[in-house]
Amino acid sequence: MKKLVTKRNTKSKKPKTRKHTRKHKLRIDPNPYNTTPENNNIYFMECGHIANGVTPNGTRVCVSCYGATPKATRVAMVVPSIAGRIARCTYCKRETPSKYTLAFFTPRPTEEFDTYYCGCRGWN
Repeated sequence: MKKLVTKRNTKSKKPKTRKHTRKHKLRIDPNPYNTTPENNNIYFMECGHIANGVTPNGTRVCVSCYGATPKATRVAMVVPSIAGRIARCTYCKRETPSKYTLAFFTPRPTEEFDTYYCGCRGWN
């Protein structure tokens, strides 16, 4: 005698899939340079950039390097001197006096110019 096939008998088990979640949830710090009147600190990271983001647990990080190198989460003990140096935009080669508050500023003490981004190609 043949068994009748019903929907209950044909129900296949689908593999359980996990909803994709990002491993690193960063938020951009609204005041990355932490330049309030009572605190004039700038967090310079071991990767060579300024900390411009915050992890969910409050740790300051470099958003450009986070996840690629562990140096993005460690504050550097030695901050290079940029007094009298010139920063050059990596795209249009515009020059300006070096400041740690320039966008995507990277001091390059062994080279002639430091680098930054002036916004010449937009911010999106």
